[in-house]
Amino acid sequence: MTQASVSPAHRARLRRPARAKAGRYFFTVAAAIMLVLTFLGFSAFYLRGMAFPNRPISPPIKGLIIFHAVCMSLWMGVLVLQPALIAAGNRKLHMKLGKAAAAFAALILVTGVIVAVRATQVTPPDAVILGFPRLNFFAIPLFTVLAFAAFVAAAIAYRRKPRIHRALMIAGTLITLSAPLNRIQMLNDVYIGTVWDRIVGPYFWVVILGVALLAARSIITRALDRPFAVAIAATTLISIGIVQLARTDQWAHLVAWMIN
Repeated sequence: MTQASVSPAHRARLRRPARAKAGRYFFTVAAAIMLVLTFLGFSAFYLRGMAFPNRPISPPIKGLIIFHAVCMSLWMGVLVLQPALIAAGNRKLHMKLGKAAAAFAALILVTGVIVAVRATQVTPPDAVILGFPRLNFFAIPLFTVLAFAAFVAAAIAYRRKPRIHRALMIAGTLITLSAPLNRIQMLNDVYIGTVWDRIVGPYFWVVILGVALLAARSIITRALDRPFAVAIAATTLISIGIVQLARTDQWAHLVAWMIN
């Protein structure tokens, strides 16, 4: 059979298995990309034990930060492995690892809140972080980890609905990438001082990556993954809400009352 004699319908059928295979491993690749970005952003911490920008970690919270980082690193590793197990048909091991992932998520929530509070307490009062005064910036790490926990809790609740479950897991992890991405100065230079800084602030690259992943999945599968689209939209709206809250004087006054 010559190429000219192959009907369009037959060619479409030949392409379906390739698209289906690419679709099965999409979330594994997405998680791997997030893992690489996390390492790049925290490379100073992983390789030299330094905080951003290349300064020593404050001794009073060093142990806490290391423990939090270990939990987050394990979470990222599991996030890569879990969709790969499903794609390979190993659902039993996926479910077992899911219990460990839930434990990591709980530890990330608890340590993340404590790190946010303690880091704010030990940061100099006149410090400005990514354009936010110290007290205002507290909203970024606090509500990021709370959003992460909310997404993961919802994902666990929808564990019997794979399309929703995986979308929520990716979205919950995606919002935490604001931390490593904002430790890459060349990325900060793109949005700081622009209108996007006012709207989404430190979540600028989180939103860009989320939209890019959604677009890539739509191209690969030739369809809109609605749960994933809703999850990315939720991530974007939550990011905007956090930034707008962080910029208010009322929030700064509340934080001053809470942590002092």
